[in-house]
Amino acid sequence: ALDATRQAGNRAGLVVLATGLGKTWLSAFDSAPYERVLFVAHREEILDQALNTFRRIRPTASLGRYDGRHRDRQADVLFASVQTLGRSEHLQQFGVAAFDYIVVDEFHHAAANTYRRLIDHFEPDFLLGLTATPERTDGGDLLSLCGENLVFRCDLVAGINRHLLSPFRYVGVPDEVDFANIPWRSGRFDPAALEHAVATERRAQNAYDQWRKHANQRTLAFCVSTGHADFMAHYFSEMGARCVSVHSGGTSAPRTQSLQRLQAGDLEVVFAVDMFNEGVDVPNIDTVLMLRPTESKILWLQQFGRGLRKVEGKDHLKVIDYVGNHRSFLQVPMVLFANAATLGEVRLALQRLEAGTLDLPLGCSVEYELQAIEILKSLAQPTAVADQVTYWYESFRELHGRRPTAIEAYHEGYDPKRLRAGYGSWLGFVAAQGDLDQQQRRAFENNQAFYEHLETTPMTKSFKMVTLLGMIAAERYPGSIGIDELGHAVGRLASRLSAVAEEFGDSLTDDSRMKRLLENNPINAWIGGRGTGDRAYFEYENGE
Repeated sequence: ALDATRQAGNRAGLVVLATGLGKTWLSAFDSAPYERVLFVAHREEILDQALNTFRRIRPTASLGRYDGRHRDRQADVLFASVQTLGRSEHLQQFGVAAFDYIVVDEFHHAAANTYRRLIDHFEPDFLLGLTATPERTDGGDLLSLCGENLVFRCDLVAGINRHLLSPFRYVGVPDEVDFANIPWRSGRFDPAALEHAVATERRAQNAYDQWRKHANQRTLAFCVSTGHADFMAHYFSEMGARCVSVHSGGTSAPRTQSLQRLQAGDLEVVFAVDMFNEGVDVPNIDTVLMLRPTESKILWLQQFGRGLRKVEGKDHLKVIDYVGNHRSFLQVPMVLFANAATLGEVRLALQRLEAGTLDLPLGCSVEYELQAIEILKSLAQPTAVADQVTYWYESFRELHGRRPTAIEAYHEGYDPKRLRAGYGSWLGFVAAQGDLDQQQRRAFENNQAFYEHLETTPMTKSFKMVTLLGMIAAERYPGSIGIDELGHAVGRLASRLSAVAEEFGDSLTDDSRMKRLLENNPINAWIGGRGTGDRAYFEYENGE
């Protein structure tokens, strides 16, 4: 699939592979013919593991690190921390063509500004985005960063159906914690209030009872904090279970040794905090106990994925999950059920589950206790289109600490067009939600007609939009840009995606043709007011 997309002229693409299907191996094999490779991730563990994998494929290449401690700029394959390399002062140490092939691992993090800066800076022959998480999942604008080019996808459902991953048996149980009373800030519950609410003997007893009732032999339990993990380990130990807590604090049991003991059967449960979310392989895990609320689909899916690897003697993964009274808990059915990305789809899936007609992966089952399914049904109530979009929009803002973009709404299954009748445009809707600051609101009110036309301006080809995107990429919008700089910016954007490159044709390799194309088509249209109600919002004089 990657070969085919490159032969079609694409220079970027996204690959979705479920946890355990070999994303790092894929990137190592696919990038092997390229001389200089950059592998970017956000966690040291992922970089360590990737370096070891690439060493197997490229035994004679020089492999280097670029992070808080290392600055190996000359390596054939450079493994870089995005927190370091993504900063402008570090990017300036590298030319735009420094790398032939760039891998962005765990690409769902790529919506962050540091990733965008890095992706905009370099011009590789090919950019590969990797994620275990489907594009309609945590609000990251993944596909647009890869030119809307989804190259290949083998997600959780496909992985299980192809017998590459272990089937699961999911049990959803009601959580007695009142999450509605726990403060929520920037996409997460207040840590101190959350720990206070969940680290109680009553909840621990319930968790122990559920574990005894449902668990297999080796359990990985995910907790909200070091204090919560220690509390749970102490409680389970008092009840006779063989268990430890593993985290980054001083009271943690040794991590590697604990996993070895769990694998050998010396331990029954490891209570963990943010230690085994991604980049760590623990194939023998046959039970996952979710003791923390679902603040992020990605985090939940990663923790769920820890137990999906197949290993001899394991016929299924048991998942024991708590369901609470907060809209964030709707994210789990959105992950578990195919085609359940919107509230309406979740409601329909729950109805089918109750009727016994829900289609699940081979060998899998989902069972909710009655109270748990009632909680989910009450959370998934809104019915009118505008109400559904508003509910999703508010949920996104709560979960991520920022407002979503129109394309994020589109990828989540909410078509922004359907808001025009009530709000005029997407930005009209955003303004009604109170999400434009004073300067943005003034810009919107002064130019409202332009923004509304921008959403509906007719385009048989992409020239008009790529022209605006070129100005934005060059940081010249609003403002002015010379035709030569504009041509270069447009060329960079257009060459990343074959469908757009095809529209621009030979002008991508000929500056004078690019100039004529821009002047005769998008510039002519914009300065003539075509598609903006005959009002011109642009001028073109002396090549600017």
